[in-house]
Amino acid sequence: MKALVIGRAKWLSGTCLMTCLFFLGINIARAETVINSGTTFTINLGVTVVEYGNLDNQNTTTSNLGPGTFEFSGTTAQTISGPNLFTNLTINNTAGVSLTGLKDNQVNGYLTLTKGLLTLGSLNLLLGPSASVVGTPSSSAMVVVTGTGELRKEFSGLSSFTYPVGDAFGTAEYSPVTANFFGGTFSSGNYLGVNLRNERDPAIGTANYLLRYWTLNSNNISNVNCQLTFNFLLADVIGTIGDLYCLKTVPAPLVAYNKYVSGYQLTGSVTSFSRFTGANIIDVTPNITAEPSIMHGIQNFNIIVQVTELNFGSTNGLITVLIPKDTRWGLTYLPLAEMIGTTPVNNSAWSYNSTDASFHIFTSTSVINKGANSKFGFTALWNAGATTGSANITAQITSWSGGEYRIDNNVDAEKLDYFY
Repeated sequence: MKALVIGRAKWLSGTCLMTCLFFLGINIARAETVINSGTTFTINLGVTVVEYGNLDNQNTTTSNLGPGTFEFSGTTAQTISGPNLFTNLTINNTAGVSLTGLKDNQVNGYLTLTKGLLTLGSLNLLLGPSASVVGTPSSSAMVVVTGTGELRKEFSGLSSFTYPVGDAFGTAEYSPVTANFFGGTFSSGNYLGVNLRNERDPAIGTANYLLRYWTLNSNNISNVNCQLTFNFLLADVIGTIGDLYCLKTVPAPLVAYNKYVSGYQLTGSVTSFSRFTGANIIDVTPNITAEPSIMHGIQNFNIIVQVTELNFGSTNGLITVLIPKDTRWGLTYLPLAEMIGTTPVNNSAWSYNSTDASFHIFTSTSVINKGANSKFGFTALWNAGATTGSANITAQITSWSGGEYRIDNNVDAEKLDYFY
């Protein structure tokens, strides 16, 4: 296939006006145009230049291609090699257009999505502060951002922009993202970029989730107050759609925003950008009880710790419970016990570590299903000597245990009254 080749040249004079069409099926066209180094290629207002094939810019610095429109059309796949600065870029090729080479591209006017997929691969496409998307984006007319490249938008102030993005793994799927800024400081060279994956977010281990996640990357944007809307497809949903929350997953800790309402959309108001998906959320909390809780002299008593998942999602990974050591009592832990006193327990799911100087440490990697609980227990001997008073025995779940998102309910205490 022939191409338009820009060979380290001055592409267009700063005053030229142009409309260039690159597509197959035109009767009058050049087979190949090569613009060599030192050449100025000027296309006057109203003139159309037609080329077969691809656009190959071999310059090492950005080439401003003038105020006209470049349209890539036809039924055979085409490529765009940067660094190019387009005023207007139209994708009208049912076979698709791909960015290639080593340099990014920029559009400052209209990105028109008529037919076909614009695939970024490892390169970025920046839409300038005045750029907008024209056409009716869909699964057959969108920007594919499943490589490392991003569709980026530069902002001149508070505004809303919808990124017309999706994936082409097997069946092409359109899953746009809207960023609506209610607050923000936008410095020179700012952008918010988006790419995505048509797969489960590896940070999620719950039973209900999306086979899709979006990564948003910002530059020179601060003081953020932004409402994000993520559009997904029914085919993305594993489990129950009504249990999904909009989640920020990376970096940890996980943050939960709004719960799914309708319309195959998840929303959240954010103050920073990262990786987002949809899933049900995990919240584990402890409850500690002593039987009995009133001690007379030296006395045996039982401790039961119940760890409960609060109806959102099954736990994932290590759960750690800390009980502070106290010289007034010591414990005996039976790792295979199924009953402590009259209470059923599952000690075999929990491991006990006694070597820490400050805490009795209990750990488990067994899954606690949503809304269920797991109990462990032990027998202890109370000996406060010739004293009378009260004391608390506490159980604390370490933050983010089992993949939880909430850490303000991770401590419980049992009060003991003791007499000599």
